[in-house]
Amino acid sequence: MMMRAMRLWMAAGMTSAALLAGCAPQYVNIPEQAGDVASSNVNATNVRNLEAQALRAVLEDRPVEGPVGITLPQGTDPLTYAAVASAVGDDVLTPMDDVEPASMLTVEQVRIRGTRAEVDVVRPRGTEGRQYVTVYLDRNAFSGWTVDRIRPWQGQVER
Repeated sequence: MMMRAMRLWMAAGMTSAALLAGCAPQYVNIPEQAGDVASSNVNATNVRNLEAQALRAVLEDRPVEGPVGITLPQGTDPLTYAAVASAVGDDVLTPMDDVEPASMLTVEQVRIRGTRAEVDVVRPRGTEGRQYVTVYLDRNAFSGWTVDRIRPWQGQVER
């Protein structure tokens, strides 16, 4: 009887852990790296949510005037662009829109390692060109991805 109760508790604990972790890939590299076993699906729901949260944080950190365009990693489909744009804000344009944005945000890389993630974004740097920024995020089972910190890099982005 004691063994059966222990098995039930273990099963309940494992089920809870699985639910808290979610069904999304826990190890992601975008862009794909040669020989890697990580997921590189740019249209996965967890990647979409992560990109939206990171882009929103970059805009909150340094707001821009007028509509802002977003460029997501190569292979992103129109549905993902639409979902990310609507989650980021009202004045967010995608490459499918016919309007020229006042400024542009570009997601360069996404890395997910379990409940921690990093998103590299290139943002406008006023009249000084463009700046590389890394957004560090943590995933909570109840609130999803939340920004831990934003790290702007000093060098100029040439493209």
